[in-house]
Amino acid sequence: MSPRRRSLAVPCLFGAIASAVLVQPLTAQAWRPADLQTTIGQLDGDHAEVFARVRTIEVDGAGNVYVLDGQTSDIHVFNRNGSHVTSYRHSGKGPRELLGIRGSDLDSEGILHVADAGNGRISTFELDGDSLAFKTVTTLRFRPEDVCVLGGRRYVLHQPGPSSEPTISEIDGDGQVIRRFASPEEPQGARQRRELGRAPHMLNWGYVACDEATRTIVKFNWLVPIVRAFGPEGEVRWQTTLDDYVPWQLWPNRRGQCCRYRPNPDEGFSHSGRAVVTDRNGHVLLGLQIEGPRSAENRRHELLVLDISSGRVIDRYRTSGAVGAVGNGLIFTYAEDPFPQLRVFATR
Repeated sequence: MSPRRRSLAVPCLFGAIASAVLVQPLTAQAWRPADLQTTIGQLDGDHAEVFARVRTIEVDGAGNVYVLDGQTSDIHVFNRNGSHVTSYRHSGKGPRELLGIRGSDLDSEGILHVADAGNGRISTFELDGDSLAFKTVTTLRFRPEDVCVLGGRRYVLHQPGPSSEPTISEIDGDGQVIRRFASPEEPQGARQRRELGRAPHMLNWGYVACDEATRTIVKFNWLVPIVRAFGPEGEVRWQTTLDDYVPWQLWPNRRGQCCRYRPNPDEGFSHSGRAVVTDRNGHVLLGLQIEGPRSAENRRHELLVLDISSGRVIDRYRTSGAVGAVGNGLIFTYAEDPFPQLRVFATR
């Protein structure tokens, strides 16, 4: 949920161009964070609970929580009580190894799909008892930034490049591209175009999530306040530009490569996207991070709730970390301060 994003299969745990509304949305109030239920992660101790950088979170039908570490490329699994079940630790470029996890999705069959950017692969896993079993690997001709699954079809967000090619590809089992869609974000305004020059690709780092109920694919960018939704064939359903969003200032280095960036000097802080999640009740949930010298804390986080059928922003809440998963009255967040850790909250 890297910085994460996910379409989540979350059952009972721990206790624009608008598409047709296929489900009746709950009120946004359902996702207001309340009491802390449990935490996962330690500053020191058992390696399974010492995270380097939590990239994404998934939750399966039995309430097991999958924590994917983007720095170590480890996958850790915990049960509904927060106890460690198993870990998959095979970092490298060889067979069945991972190198640089960027995103993931857990499909309706309980298969975990992992975007392995370092190797240019999509690898799949399945929890078998108390072990996480490797299943398949799909080699791509590009580096995956994120992946989500919709009706058995896999959609991969590309790692950004300098070209103007579409940023999402539907792939088959052999990694061949079936279709591409989602045009890249371009620099806005004369100043940003001048600062980025030939290196606008930082604007297209981001996340995707798939929603089975409405058959919708949602894309959210790291450094751009734009959220877009697509149908299974790549057709645009809606686009929303977030209000009160303060972007980072970006400019290339001396070699003309992207990018150096800093908080907005006038505001003293800037926003960045950290996750996109869809629930089963007609919502898109965006995780935002706020940081800068004038922010009240070193890092703050917010949760934005959107209507998945129209992209309309319904509500906004403060959270203690980026939202990586939701379900059954629980919110799973992850934060890096004071150390990488998951925090699970009930809702009001």
